[in-house]
Amino acid sequence: METFKTKYVADKPPQTFLLPLSFGPCSLSLLDVLDGHLRGQSKKSGRTGYRLHVLHVERPALLEPTASVHTKLDEVQQRFPQHEYSSIPLSVGTDSADLDVLIQDGKPDRDSSDVSTDDERLQRLLSSATSPTAKTDILQTLLTKTIVSFAQSHDCDTVLWADSTTRLAEKTLAETAKGRGQNLPWVVADGHTPQSHGLRFQYPVRDLLKKELVAYTESGEPPLASLLVRPDVKPAVSAKNNTIDELVTQYFESVEENYPGIVANVVKTTGKLQMPSTDDSETFCSFCGFPSTSVNAEMDSGSNVALSGSPSDLCSSCSRNMKLQT
Repeated sequence: METFKTKYVADKPPQTFLLPLSFGPCSLSLLDVLDGHLRGQSKKSGRTGYRLHVLHVERPALLEPTASVHTKLDEVQQRFPQHEYSSIPLSVGTDSADLDVLIQDGKPDRDSSDVSTDDERLQRLLSSATSPTAKTDILQTLLTKTIVSFAQSHDCDTVLWADSTTRLAEKTLAETAKGRGQNLPWVVADGHTPQSHGLRFQYPVRDLLKKELVAYTESGEPPLASLLVRPDVKPAVSAKNNTIDELVTQYFESVEENYPGIVANVVKTTGKLQMPSTDDSETFCSFCGFPSTSVNAEMDSGSNVALSGSPSDLCSSCSRNMKLQT
């Protein structure tokens, strides 16, 4: 966090950083570290270089025990009371004109009131997934869209992601396996995001393994482990039913136990990739926000995608993930 030293400008409030909180060991550890960092700045100089806004995005009830999360959020707020907290549903990320185009079943004259609520939009998008991996992609994209939209509407300057070395390695391999290797510099690099997002993404715990952050939550008094919310994940009956993300996660969780250097090398190597150049003529996917190329040129011939807008509204990856038919 030395990058964010105290910077005082008269008549100008400090920057606001958004911290997405999932109640996992990584985000809770980062919150604890940031809290200590800010208290140290305040004690030393009487002011801080930034303010922290903690955001939890509520996932659908089938994926997350909502009641338990609300209880944990209250406990976190009591333990770290000097920060601002917010909680919003994931479905908020579907409230945009671009997504309205996608979920109208390719019918320009369809009454938008048919899918007027955020929950209905979310259900339509999830039901459009062409595979379990595609559904995971859609959920992750919506999570990012929701967080970015919240950060923009609340004048946040930077999003502080709690991705560990292990998590960044998982993203690297998963994105490559899905054919999106060109997006890696935006996905794992500090300080860079697609132009469509207009925010800085930082990864303060990128040099720490997940197992190290898990150990951190078990230390201290009281330990952070009491604030963890562990997802109720049922193992797939067969490996073929696992998503690409699940397989990659299982792989790196086993590798980091005995060969942590391999995990770190994946991230370090990816960090050397050059950021693709973009210009004013560059188009961006209306869903994921990454630079897009024409779907007509890259979309599989067997894909069943019917949109009311231009085919170039979606990148080829999002087109393959969604099956929106008339």
